[in-house]
Amino acid sequence: TVSVLYWEYTITMATPRMSNLMDYVRDTERSVGRSLRRAYESSDDEYQPHSSKLRKYAKNNTYRSSKRRRRERESITENRVLGDASLKEELRPHRVAMSQWYIDQAVGNDPRVGSIEKLFGYMRDMGYDGCEITAECFQKKYFYGTSLEDTARKVREVADQYGMKIFGSLYHSLEWQWKDEVAYVDYIKEQMAADKILGSEYATYQIFLSDEHVGCGSDYTDDDAYMAECTRRIEFLKRMTHEAGMNFYVETHVDRITQDPRAVCRFLDETDFEMNGDLAHYITLGIRGGKSLDRVLSTINHLHVRMARMFGDISVGPEDPEQDWDDRGVTWGHFAYAIPAMRGGLSSRVLVEETGPLHTVDDAIAAGAKLIPLLRAMAKWCDNEARGHPNPSLVSPSDLRPFAKTEKPVLTQ
Repeated sequence: TVSVLYWEYTITMATPRMSNLMDYVRDTERSVGRSLRRAYESSDDEYQPHSSKLRKYAKNNTYRSSKRRRRERESITENRVLGDASLKEELRPHRVAMSQWYIDQAVGNDPRVGSIEKLFGYMRDMGYDGCEITAECFQKKYFYGTSLEDTARKVREVADQYGMKIFGSLYHSLEWQWKDEVAYVDYIKEQMAADKILGSEYATYQIFLSDEHVGCGSDYTDDDAYMAECTRRIEFLKRMTHEAGMNFYVETHVDRITQDPRAVCRFLDETDFEMNGDLAHYITLGIRGGKSLDRVLSTINHLHVRMARMFGDISVGPEDPEQDWDDRGVTWGHFAYAIPAMRGGLSSRVLVEETGPLHTVDDAIAAGAKLIPLLRAMAKWCDNEARGHPNPSLVSPSDLRPFAKTEKPVLTQ
């Protein structure tokens, strides 16, 4: 209707002033809106025979408008400091979370994670504050055949019973998904909507390298067109995530667009974003210095924590973490490596334990539980950073003792 009236007005008036024309269009829009509302609210015969169609259109239009208004209220333009909103930002404590890798890779009916109740009970008993697990992951493991939304509501109910939180979501952004961006947007939006029901406040992305660039080291940084496309994808995902009201992070990871710190710096030259540091990947590659790494570490505001050996295993489960710390092993090395990333605290206020079932790690769930004291010490370090309190110099292992002897058993399968 507005379009037809617009052209009638343009033809009738020779060269109308644009301001008058826009006033006319706005008046027409308001008039049409009033008619729609009257048709929707009325059952009088004067609106027949079109009143039913108009009421249906008006109802749908009102629904779309309310959804749009809700999105606008929830949307953000940059990452926030997450956590307990009743506290000042600097006082919001850092939390320790279980990763979804554990239930993804759990073998058979593992008694620790065999049901949703067992999973959250195990988290509570081991000392986690919550987890970073998506509704889709819960659905595949525990609620196959249930819709994502219903899955999220059921999981949230059980999590609340055990006092556990679902802090955020990890998404894999695969090369083939970008072949159909419309379908990909629909998929991500559906995931985020369900994950927000869980309580998720952030999304961290692993953005995969294209097949032609996987396994080729830093060669992808010489492909200017591809680097520009990667930047566009970061901006695209960031905008979509912020519109959903969630913090946005890009994870450091081999075989992803972030495997080379120089590439990350080029992305940062073009667009602003925060990183999720899965620093084990850089440790195994032997990347331990340089201005590019320094810049990447300065942008990290979320952490995935797992032990790794330089030029060796990317997932290590020390049998005796306390002795490993005293020997300046992988626990000591990871903590020291992460100190620049922890400066000022993390905007996510979450550190995720992510020991994986790789190499010599047979029971990742138990191995991860042994490292919770290390993550607690890192969380305390971040708290001090956020509050401006001094941290120890960490010159020797005796400067900080994250592993205290405990009689709490670490449950094994």
